[in-house]
Amino acid sequence: MDNVEQRRYPRGTVAVATIVSPRRAGPVVGVIDVSEGGTCIEWTLSEAVEPGTPVRLCFLLGDQQAIEVDGVLVRVGNGRAGIEFLPDQVGVVQQLLSEVRSDE
Repeated sequence: MDNVEQRRYPRGTVAVATIVSPRRAGPVVGVIDVSEGGTCIEWTLSEAVEPGTPVRLCFLLGDQQAIEVDGVLVRVGNGRAGIEFLPDQVGVVQQLLSEVRSDE
């Protein structure tokens, strides 16, 4: 089987926390990786949330800084979730990427 990466945007591993809000204030989870197109996060929510569900992610960047990004759940399983960022947030996502890369 060929494991060639077929993503539109390169992913970067990060060490940052986020608050997930599918319907209300959610738990803090760890971010596994992030790219211009979306993010992979630890998924510990106990309630059943289906792919296609809108979510809001509040990335906690330290020094009381946070960046909120809206997205859609595209997959969930094995303790992880894939979130696709909504396309009209390019500026906010670029700011997020700049902030998490500067902390590396």
